[in-house]
Amino acid sequence: GYYLAMTTYDLSDVENDLIEYADFEETDSVSRAKLFITAAKRWTIIAAAARTPLSIDARYQYQETVRSLNVSYSLFEGTRVGTSYWRGYGPDRDRTIAAAHAIIGFSKKLYNITELAMQYEDNQDGFYGYSKWGYEVFRGLIPYVQLQLSQDDVEVSNTKKIYGLGVQFFPRPHFELSGQWDRIHYDNTSSGQDNRWEDRGFFIAHYYF
Repeated sequence: GYYLAMTTYDLSDVENDLIEYADFEETDSVSRAKLFITAAKRWTIIAAAARTPLSIDARYQYQETVRSLNVSYSLFEGTRVGTSYWRGYGPDRDRTIAAAHAIIGFSKKLYNITELAMQYEDNQDGFYGYSKWGYEVFRGLIPYVQLQLSQDDVEVSNTKKIYGLGVQFFPRPHFELSGQWDRIHYDNTSSGQDNRWEDRGFFIAHYYF
């Protein structure tokens, strides 16, 4: 079977309670309530639980139970930092992923999205990184560059790097056009294999309600 449960914390109820029960005859208590509301609204907390469906392949009847927690904080407009924890376990597998992430708006046009993660599984630890820089040339047109790095086992120097160059275009509301070209580098020298490069690209036309 499969199930997914997610909990988010809506601070509107907290705000309503504080406004309702604050002592409006005391200016200090109202000021403290408003200050608390402003600070609390900067936080976003998402908790989820799921169980993956059984594999269609009868040879691999594997099912994984998952728990996750994501906490982020808005430092100021356009900038948010956070951390996440992911745990998955089943009959033959037990793994944990811990990550830190940030969205930084350097200006109204220039931004960066970065995430660093460590995966702990049995006796093998892996590292993963992602960083994307985008700049809005004019309204609706955003070219970007990005880098992805994965190392499934930090004890082995085999790595996979993806250098990406792309563009997003929003010609009108509810429409998105995007394309990206990737240059992929596999560094497998520690396994006695040669380095190799691959190319890939994609284009997406997206309409949403």
